Amino acid sequence: MLSRAIISAIFLMSLLSGQLAHAAGKAALGDLVSVEYYGTLEDGRVFNTNRGKEPVEFVIGSQTMLDDFEAAFLDMKSGDSKKISIPKSRAYGEFDPNKVIKFANDALPRTLKFGETIYYKENGQQIPMRVVQVDDKFTYTDANHFLAGRDLNFELKLISVIKTAEELASQKLKAQN
Repeated sequence: MLSRAIISAIFLMSLLSGQLAHAAGKAALGDLVSVEYYGTLEDGRVFNTNRGKEPVEFVIGSQTMLDDFEAAFLDMKSGDSKKISIPKSRAYGEFDPNKVIKFANDALPRTLKFGETIYYKENGQQIPMRVVQVDDKFTYTDANHFLAGRDLNFELKLISVIKTAEELASQKLKAQN
């Protein structure tokens, strides 16, 4: 377990690094940012985008998004764009055939439809499963993330740094007092 002194030192180093980035007009760890993205698969098919919609907001380093996605915005300035690729090992992992589960139709409480998402509980968590095949006797579900086994490509644009890490920390301290 890290001591309080080490945690404080890491926090201070992060703030100093952020101050240097901000002095250069760049995004830093802990900043609240507004971004635009365009996500494609290896074959060029779009799997997700917010172009033409509201920008997405998140704090860099909060693990709200994929780690490599968040890290790509470090040292970018408002208005900057870049392209990145995230290998499946750093995105949603390999496709796991053990997560495809076959159910006898007569054992199910109701008839499920292709494409439907159902949920089951495992270790207190709700796990989504997509119905991927239905035949006369069996229904097959897949609990893999729909992007498992795929490398992801993104075109990214930093719209703006909404609040710096320092501003967020100050706001949090004021709220606590």
